Amino acid sequence: MLRALPPEVDVVLASGRPAASCTQLAEELLAQPRFVIASNGGTVIDCVTGEPVHHLGFSPQTAEKVAALAETWPVSLCVYHPTHWYAIRQAAPIETRSGSQPIYVTALDEFYAGAIKILMVGDPDVIQCLQHVVSGTEGVTAFVSYPEYLEVMPATVSKATAAQFVESQLRGPAIRRMAIGDGPGDIPLLIAADCSVAVANAVPEVKRAAHYTAPSNDDDGVAVAIDALVHGEPQAMAQLADGGRSDGDQH
Repeated sequence: MLRALPPEVDVVLASGRPAASCTQLAEELLAQPRFVIASNGGTVIDCVTGEPVHHLGFSPQTAEKVAALAETWPVSLCVYHPTHWYAIRQAAPIETRSGSQPIYVTALDEFYAGAIKILMVGDPDVIQCLQHVVSGTEGVTAFVSYPEYLEVMPATVSKATAAQFVESQLRGPAIRRMAIGDGPGDIPLLIAADCSVAVANAVPEVKRAAHYTAPSNDDDGVAVAIDALVHGEPQAMAQLADGGRSDGDQH
């Protein structure tokens, strides 16, 4: 479906996954992917060269402060750099969702310099409490992507800031920008888009940030949204519901 889009439509995948996993997924879904946004906006990868062309991260002091907070809680840390991510062996279960394997190390201290994202993995109740603690740290944003995952990002970095860079590389200011998402990390991107869609299985705050709600991922919600808003198919449009945003034309 994504390969059948008209040539004037640029599709860029944006994910919390590490760079290698994002690039692989883009190559599976798109005919000629140009860029991917990885690590929730921490880095942009050129799909042709496989190299990072844009990345923003923590100051080493901020990363160390976040890590010091985590050390007092029963969680495992994963530290993301533009093209690789690092973990201590007990964090292995994260491989299932990320689609790529971390580089295992005995200690993470030397990897805080250059970090673009820190992931904390633990019991959901611990993660909920830790979110409130970490969110009080100056210069960071923290959100729960899965019940057992706390994503910690520099406060000035998001999928939206990365998308602005990609847009400048593709063709300058876009005529119309469409974003589709389901998780808290997608909210800045949905707010920045001219037309935004949350799938039905998205958390409530994501739905409130979007112009439309599409069917769930299990019901091909992304395909429905693209058919409706890119191809203009009336049957697909009928499957969209107005979302929570009211800042302009939603149709």
